[in-house]
Amino acid sequence: MGLITQLVARVVTGAALPKEAENNAKLAEQVLHTPGLIDHHKVKVEAAGEYQGELHYVCSDPRPIGRPTVLFVHGSPGSWASFAPYFLQPELLDGFRLIAIDRPGWGASTVTGKRFPSQLSEQAHLLGPLLNAVYEQNQQQKIVLVGHSFGGSLVPVLAALYPDIIRSVLILAGDVSPALAKHRWYNSVLAGIPRFCIKKHWYHSNLEILDLSTSLYNQQEAMAKLVHPISMMQGTGDKLTDPKNVHFADTLFQKSRLTVQWLPDTGHMINLLCVDKVKAAIVHAYESSDACFRHHGS
Repeated sequence: MGLITQLVARVVTGAALPKEAENNAKLAEQVLHTPGLIDHHKVKVEAAGEYQGELHYVCSDPRPIGRPTVLFVHGSPGSWASFAPYFLQPELLDGFRLIAIDRPGWGASTVTGKRFPSQLSEQAHLLGPLLNAVYEQNQQQKIVLVGHSFGGSLVPVLAALYPDIIRSVLILAGDVSPALAKHRWYNSVLAGIPRFCIKKHWYHSNLEILDLSTSLYNQQEAMAKLVHPISMMQGTGDKLTDPKNVHFADTLFQKSRLTVQWLPDTGHMINLLCVDKVKAAIVHAYESSDACFRHHGS
């Protein structure tokens, strides 16, 4: 069973970065134990009677005031801690309210239903109450979305579903093409392994990956209508998200102003490997959307 767990950890998510993961775990502990750095919040959710639960997020500034706000959405598997390094960046803390969520069914976010909500549309609808809570806390000022991996696929869906809440979108190594997001053979193999042999988070992660191509296909029309500024960061050495997704994005996001930053010889975990570059991209995402609003008079 231990061998199966190791296999799942490596082939489902490409977890071949133990050093970075270990370092990030230490940073997450530092964030958690630094007095006054973050507050924990929970929002109750229910989706058409099919799912219910509580969504958890951490916030660097709980005051009910309007200020530039960034909301981080993690990949699969994962939690808010995937973005722990950003809560230790003084310039980000000074300039922005930072919020990192646990997606439905991950971390401290609970969700109950007949099955796990593995579709992008399901995750997006469940996150609606959380987004609205943040939007109201922010005095109805729009939010910059930042998503990594599966979260990078989810953030344009969120922007399409809640356009009046979202300011701009930053996609870190995220699939947007249904064809390029097709699962690998080993995901099908893992789906056939008895459920009791696999830890819950690996099982749920595999479900999300198995459903990702169909999820993206179902959201293509909605995403094509996006007019929000969209930025993408992609490593050329990424073995999990095909870099050709960036080229596909040119045809998908034709109504948006798309900005692309290539990261030479960089792998999938750019949220951990390229903190300074992502930090700069966040500032640019906010400033470019601010210029866009001024241009359109909104």
